[in-house]
Amino acid sequence: MTCENNYCIYSKKNICQLAQIEVNSLGMCEDCIIISLDNGFLEAEKERQLQEINSL
Repeated sequence: MTCENNYCIYSKKNICQLAQIEVNSLGMCEDCIIISLDNGFLEAEKERQLQEINSL
């Protein structure tokens, strides 16, 4: 099945790696597990992207 959530551990090249997928009433995958990002990396990336936006 196609998966658009790049932060789910089961998503690889926009394809879900699970054999069976359960979708809830909102159309969201019940098995989705979101990866954790290091806070230092996250804050640095936020700042980098904000600077990129402001330079346009």
